[in-house]
Amino acid sequence: IIILDLDDNEALEVDIVENIQRDDLNVIEEAKGYQRLSDEFGYDHEKIANFMSKSRSHISNNLRLLALPEDVIGLIEEGNLTAGQARPLIGLSNATNIAEEIVAKNYNASKIEYIVKPIRLIIPFSLLPPKMIRS
Repeated sequence: IIILDLDDNEALEVDIVENIQRDDLNVIEEAKGYQRLSDEFGYDHEKIANFMSKSRSHISNNLRLLALPEDVIGLIEEGNLTAGQARPLIGLSNATNIAEEIVAKNYNASKIEYIVKPIRLIIPFSLLPPKMIRS
């Protein structure tokens, strides 16, 4: 047993880190933990990565998921949408509609990338040729 003499702030920091390391966390819970380390302790992505023994890109990619609309985040938390499926939707105004389509038709990440590529070029989803969105 190791006993640490920590002040309240240090104890909170250790508690957050221990929580992030749990095996049963979903990617959103993990990202929220990283966000707390950033907000409450001033950690940048590189420091979080070093502290958690993860790559900086892993930290950054997980944190980016928090920019999705709440209902899309909810789909991830419920296990209906994976991080890989959701990541291409970041920053899209119609992310919710596309997420619902992804769940309904069980698109994989490469299919989603194919679908959102023209959207990133400012082509409305409704104008995509049917063959691009057919499963």
